[in-house]
Amino acid sequence: MKSKLIQFKSFVTLVILGLSLVITGQAWAQNSALETKKAILVSKFIKYVEWPEQAVKSKFEIGVYEDTKLYNIFNHYFADKSIKDKSIVVTLVNSLNKAKKVNLLYIPSSKSRDLFKIAEKTSGSYVLLVSENNKNTPKTMINLLFNQDKSKIAIKINYANTKREKLKVPEASYFLDGKNDAHVLALSERAVKQNQLKKELKILNKYVLQQKNQLSQLKDKLSANEEKLAKYNLALKQQTAKLKIAQKQNDKQQKTLASATKKVEKLSKNLADKTKQLNMTKEEWLGAEAEKSAQQEAKIKELSEKIAKQEKLVKTQISQLAKVKKQNKQLANYSNLFYIALIIALVALAIAGLFWSRNKKSTAIINEAEKVAKEAQSTLATREQQLVKSENIAALGYIASDVTYAAGNSVEDALEHSVEIKDLKNIETLKPAVALLENYNQIATDQDEDEKQSFDLVAYINKLMSLFSVEFQASNIQYIFAGESKLVVNSIPGHIALVLLNLVNNSIKHGFDNKGNGKISILIEKTPQGGAKLVVQDNGAGMDKKTQQEIFTPFFTTKPERGYLGLGMSTVEDIVKNKLTANIKLQSQTGKGTTITITL
Repeated sequence: MKSKLIQFKSFVTLVILGLSLVITGQAWAQNSALETKKAILVSKFIKYVEWPEQAVKSKFEIGVYEDTKLYNIFNHYFADKSIKDKSIVVTLVNSLNKAKKVNLLYIPSSKSRDLFKIAEKTSGSYVLLVSENNKNTPKTMINLLFNQDKSKIAIKINYANTKREKLKVPEASYFLDGKNDAHVLALSERAVKQNQLKKELKILNKYVLQQKNQLSQLKDKLSANEEKLAKYNLALKQQTAKLKIAQKQNDKQQKTLASATKKVEKLSKNLADKTKQLNMTKEEWLGAEAEKSAQQEAKIKELSEKIAKQEKLVKTQISQLAKVKKQNKQLANYSNLFYIALIIALVALAIAGLFWSRNKKSTAIINEAEKVAKEAQSTLATREQQLVKSENIAALGYIASDVTYAAGNSVEDALEHSVEIKDLKNIETLKPAVALLENYNQIATDQDEDEKQSFDLVAYINKLMSLFSVEFQASNIQYIFAGESKLVVNSIPGHIALVLLNLVNNSIKHGFDNKGNGKISILIEKTPQGGAKLVVQDNGAGMDKKTQQEIFTPFFTTKPERGYLGLGMSTVEDIVKNKLTANIKLQSQTGKGTTITITL
């Protein structure tokens, strides 16, 4: 009974697992079909939409904004495809600068929040923006709308925005007609060449196969010839071995013959000597032997006398050498003791002097180190408090950016509603708020960009200074702008904004002591080298010489009791010199204000 129950449970588990696999497969197939529909619609957009001549490039570039999965699908779909005799390139766009370089930018629904800043950055770049289910309709161009079951797609076109980018977009019916979906794109020139190369390769493979067959036949013939050659080489080796053996035997016989010849010559010489001795008379032989014996005895006597003299001389020298060694040993002992004592005395004096000097220096060093350590400990505690406060302010800044973005969307919706119902009073009230929030969002967005770009410095600074309008009115601060009406520079707007924010805040907090009643002026001039000179001036309290010397030092502040961090001016100098590669000059006098000159 238990085994049957276990079998039944296993069966139920398998059924549930099978159903989940079927449902998952259906969902995957549905998503895959939807992504293919997106790619087909994009192919129709690039075929039927007309771009201005300024946007014409050698290749047609499609961008997918921060969606790797969709980028891979588009890249596979448009591979080896062309449109209007131009090859198609698909790019994964992960920065706003890249977004300005494509012809069509597809923004998936997961990134619809970024449509505002994308539209701002790509304005004037002739980029067609295609979005999904985006509610920010004032910024859309072509918006794809999917129903819940994703079986149908609707298209909403904002002709005002496409016309502003000089794009000619036909009616939505051109894109929804599915009769010629398979013939929208043509094969690229590269794909055509590849097909032609494949045909040529097939012909070459056939030719190579024939050559291989002929080569195989030649190899068979070569193998037969090699077998014959091997047999011939074997016979030749056998004959060569026999010849070597015969040569060795011949050499051995030659050596034996030469040895026998030498022996015969030696025996012949000995025989001649014996014959000569036999021919000598007995008296001659005896006389010769006696003369030799007398000569040998005389030589022996002479040598014996010389040996006796040498032995006596050696004994005398040995005795003298022993005496000299004894004297040298005594002198060496006394000399070694003297030198050892002298060295020990010098070393002792040196060590004593060294210890005295080190003791004196170490005492002074220890006292100085204790003093520095106490000062460092006090400074470290202050710096830790300041850094914690700085991190809290930065965190609040990030939250404020998100809040103003959401508030901007809400205010824009309210403005659109007021326009629809023609509420003139609300329109006049909301327009400045919308402009102020748009300026703030643009400045906040620029803080994430570190690449140089061309922009109007005058217009950008006017947008930035509009953020202080409420503060200036409340504090009775007069703001004056002078100089160029338009000046295009190639720089980093986010860094320039951060520099000006710190300078203006420094004037409000320190120059006017947070009491207002002053004047801030900004002058912009074009330099002879094509750059820009930015002069920021206030008529506040100014600085003394000591403050001017320390103003760019990190954590230096004249009002620590208010909790100021002392990082504003050090941040300004770091950005100007190291990130903008510009020059900064400070002029100030107590009671007569401060002037900051930055040359880009």
